[in-house]
Amino acid sequence: MKGVKVVLVIFCAVAITALGIDAADTLQGNDGTLFSQLGNGLEDGCPEGMVAVSNVPGITCVDKFEAVTSEKCPIQEPSQLLHTRQNLDESDCKAASVSGKLPWRFVSRDQAVQMCARSNKRLPTSEEWYALSVGMTNPEATCNIASNRLADTGSHTECSSPVGVHDLVGNVW
Repeated sequence: MKGVKVVLVIFCAVAITALGIDAADTLQGNDGTLFSQLGNGLEDGCPEGMVAVSNVPGITCVDKFEAVTSEKCPIQEPSQLLHTRQNLDESDCKAASVSGKLPWRFVSRDQAVQMCARSNKRLPTSEEWYALSVGMTNPEATCNIASNRLADTGSHTECSSPVGVHDLVGNVW
């Protein structure tokens, strides 16, 4: 009986600590914490806007589309570096994985890392990105490389990867 009490006390301590961390993260604007994600739109074990990946070591879920500005960003279609800085000054502004919007442009690598961290995500390594992009469904597709025009996210469906990730090739550098 004493062993059960010890396990119960340890479990409660871990749960209370996790709830405290979750509450602190929520207050800081981070909504991708453990308890807030449980049962929150999980599809194939991944949060909404992401797809499950089994062929890439180190990755279990990846955004389905290029990053776009979330609804809480003051500048919805950044057209210069200053706009991205202004968006990142707003703690509620995050990147989103949504089809049919212009991708978030004028972002440095450091800013992209910051945007990912706000959503408890990270950028893929070069090896992971390559593994995700190998086997595009239509090798003859141009994937918006030569059009010199920006396309909405997910608009070139012929350029998705076998796992359903869009916009890995072309569109935004």
